[in-house]
Amino acid sequence: MAALIALAAIAVAASALLTYGEVSASSSAGESPITEPSVLTPPTTPDQSTPPGTATPVARSGIPLGPPKLPEELYGQVYTGTKLAITPESAIADLSAARSRSMRVFVILVGAQRHYKNPDGTFDIDRWKALVDEFREVPLEEFVGDGTIVAHQLVSEAKARSQWSGTIISNNVLDEMARYSKELWPTMPTVLRTDPSDLEEHAAAFETPWPGWKWQHLDAASARYLVRKGSVEDFAANEQASARRQQLALVVGLNVLSGGDGSSGIPSPRRGLWAMSPDELRRYGSTMLRRTKACAFEMWRYETPGSAFEDFRYFRRPEIVEAVRELAAIAAASPSRPCGR
Repeated sequence: MAALIALAAIAVAASALLTYGEVSASSSAGESPITEPSVLTPPTTPDQSTPPGTATPVARSGIPLGPPKLPEELYGQVYTGTKLAITPESAIADLSAARSRSMRVFVILVGAQRHYKNPDGTFDIDRWKALVDEFREVPLEEFVGDGTIVAHQLVSEAKARSQWSGTIISNNVLDEMARYSKELWPTMPTVLRTDPSDLEEHAAAFETPWPGWKWQHLDAASARYLVRKGSVEDFAANEQASARRQQLALVVGLNVLSGGDGSSGIPSPRRGLWAMSPDELRRYGSTMLRRTKACAFEMWRYETPGSAFEDFRYFRRPEIVEAVRELAAIAAASPSRPCGR
């Protein structure tokens, strides 16, 4: 009996060694039987092999695509990018949620324009800086380092006189905003939601005509197409050339909710304007993606609560979902590019 027990023990040990050898060989050949999670999440305990404060890049491919203010439940399905208007209190939770789904986001730190306008409706850089200062203790660079934050959007429509009481924000002020951001977060790229060509056209606002103006701190500009801007092919070529002249990275996009030609039959909540049809999405979007060297693609905007578009349900139309999927495939196959210089 003792001999039989000993033989059984030896058999069990041999079986265990064989199993270990098979797993080790499979693992070393890159064929581990252990299935990795499809979504990367931050570790629950610090990795002692990584220095504290060092970000681990999250695996991503292509360029991010998506509308601003996307609901979290849509993260990482078709959409791979968005813009987040964060607060000092919500920043870590919001960015961690984006990171957990491998999203890439632009951050807006100062909220709506009314928060940094003078009583007469003009831009107030001191109020803008005060709002940015509220994030001084927020470790945004951690999320820059792992690729979650693509860039800091400093301001939107800097050259739209209708939004600044007949004035514009001059390039020297815009570059000072970029400098201030980088004083706080040196590695975080800076971007303007303004067409590159508008930055050239209005460079003379402070008596420095193009090409005399050179950006010192700004990294990128964002060109958003709608039909009133003419041929999409010409628009893509002109904005890419303008960004190149200014040595800026380029974000591209479409005004899908109010920038169509009327062929969709979907009236925008903005009177007299039209949402884009699926065919418009495919044509304009693929042109902007394929004829530029974009670092991101956006679609203005998701149906956010409290806005005129809250009940529009544009992005939930089956035909729009299918067109967006096709654009997402093009974006995913595009070369990844940084939005920094």
